[in-house]
Amino acid sequence: MACSAKKETVNTQTSSNHPTVANQSDAVSDVACDGTCQSYFDTSNKTEAKVHSNNISTTTVVQNNDASDQKDTDPKNNAPKDTEAETIQNTGPSEKKLQDKQISNKVSTANKIKQGLALGVKETAKWIDSFFADPEYPNEKVDVQFDLRQEFTKLESDPWDLKTRFSGRVKLPNAERAISLTFDGNDREEDSQGSSNLNDSVQKSNDQPSLGIEYLEQVRPGFSKRFKVGYRFGRSSAYVGGRIRQSMLLGKGWQFRLSERVRWYHQFGWENRAIFDFDRLLPKDALFQQRLLMLWQQDEKDTRGIQLNLRSALIYPISDHSAWRVIWSSDYDTQPNQRWTASQLGVGYRMKLWQDWVFVELRPFTRWEEEHNWQPKYGINLTFDFIIER
Repeated sequence: MACSAKKETVNTQTSSNHPTVANQSDAVSDVACDGTCQSYFDTSNKTEAKVHSNNISTTTVVQNNDASDQKDTDPKNNAPKDTEAETIQNTGPSEKKLQDKQISNKVSTANKIKQGLALGVKETAKWIDSFFADPEYPNEKVDVQFDLRQEFTKLESDPWDLKTRFSGRVKLPNAERAISLTFDGNDREEDSQGSSNLNDSVQKSNDQPSLGIEYLEQVRPGFSKRFKVGYRFGRSSAYVGGRIRQSMLLGKGWQFRLSERVRWYHQFGWENRAIFDFDRLLPKDALFQQRLLMLWQQDEKDTRGIQLNLRSALIYPISDHSAWRVIWSSDYDTQPNQRWTASQLGVGYRMKLWQDWVFVELRPFTRWEEEHNWQPKYGINLTFDFIIER
């Protein structure tokens, strides 16, 4: 009986105060909890569960002794103190039914919490994608999305570099809102560096705005296909292509996500870009992300070959309005010879400002490049994001 009480006590704990997990109970109440959530829950909240269990009286069975004068008495009313078990035995049928109902409600709440934790890595990753405005995983639920970003970057003796980038997506009111008009202020930068806001590269790149019409087909939950036609202004080239996105839970708090895009440009040929993400949920809703980006372009097959970017990030949400992140990023080319070309380490703090749609991030970094004989160069980046979703 004591073992049962302890189990119920542990199951009533939440993983943290972070809203991404706390709000999951209603959203995923129809999803069954598996061994993954129990394993994560037991390991990440063992200490909290132990403290909480000390604050709850453990049900005990007290034998009825004839020596009634051995019972403790209350100094206020001189009445004997009853244990929890004795109280249940002396209560009437209606009170006993009420206590059984309260226990049933606790079990129901615990089931909802476990169901939320089973998908905790998925929901936390979604919150981080939204908070940092990751263009690789946009919010599919909104009809209108605009992101105006203003960056100020200072790298040692170099002058301040100012860069303005605007991107947007509007679902057209037809075909069940499966068709979207998209605009990206620097499509080329995202191609070569992965997600420009998550990868802290400060390599210079010419602005290459792109305008397109995209059709989304949601095949099944976690898997979607896109078909897009558009025009890239920076290189004056029309393009046509498609993209697939796949996400799945791997168990024990891991999630795998794939985004692969194939395009044909009439000016310079084929392009293939694939992004592999592995997300790991850590205690207190911290998230570890390992990303591998692979890019191949027909017009650069002899000069750069397959371009690889390996990025490791640790993101620690402080609240619903702020988060820390530490990112290590490295670039690798296979042509004309296989070599690492650059690496960078950055620490950033991001927060919402006056409104929910205004963000600011301050990010000092250190960068090493092959062309500068791997001598460290220090810099700082200040970014303002204005994100509007409706």
